[in-house]
Amino acid sequence: MYNKLLEDDDFDSMPDDSKLLFFCLLLFASRKQNKIKRNFQFLQKRLPISKKITAKILQPLINASFINCYQDDSEEIAECLQDATPERETEQRQNRAEEEKDKYMDFVFLSKDEHQKLTDKFGEQPLLEKIASLNDYIGSSGKRYKSHYFTILAWSRKDGAGRTKVKLFPIAGRTCSIQDCKLPAVYKDTSGNYDNYKCTEHLPEKVKELYA
Repeated sequence: MYNKLLEDDDFDSMPDDSKLLFFCLLLFASRKQNKIKRNFQFLQKRLPISKKITAKILQPLINASFINCYQDDSEEIAECLQDATPERETEQRQNRAEEEKDKYMDFVFLSKDEHQKLTDKFGEQPLLEKIASLNDYIGSSGKRYKSHYFTILAWSRKDGAGRTKVKLFPIAGRTCSIQDCKLPAVYKDTSGNYDNYKCTEHLPEKVKELYA
């Protein structure tokens, strides 16, 4: 199962803290009939995690359906996904998740929040291209993903890893426009009403993906 997780695009794109929490929950849940109450203080004492366990670390696991959550916090709220989960049950869970999201093209499902985050990160046109690529792949292969949001992030990261970035050089006579930053500017941002100059520390995320 661990090898499958390491090859899973949804799992690969998660924050490291969420990955560590999942493995710890998986081992702990195996001794608790696969169900754990969401009591962060209780879990903090029993799991080998030094970083504080919070809802922010847990949420990516819920979004990608690696654990199930119940609405009533008085009941068991976390159920780790095991190999023993019937395939039909997994498919039903995916169908329910898709029904709660907006459909893009034929096969891609994203919540409004997920779509906005991706738009902010990549821009509208690049995101349309990424959605089209995922849509075509799902349509041609029949493969299903637990989270199209995390799949797009994982694919983008892999694409970026294999792309040669263009090197940026200091712009003569210009420093970063960010207040109190005196570093030399390497990028001119013309997207606003005024030209803004950015140093390597304050480059927009979309620019960092293209330039070294």
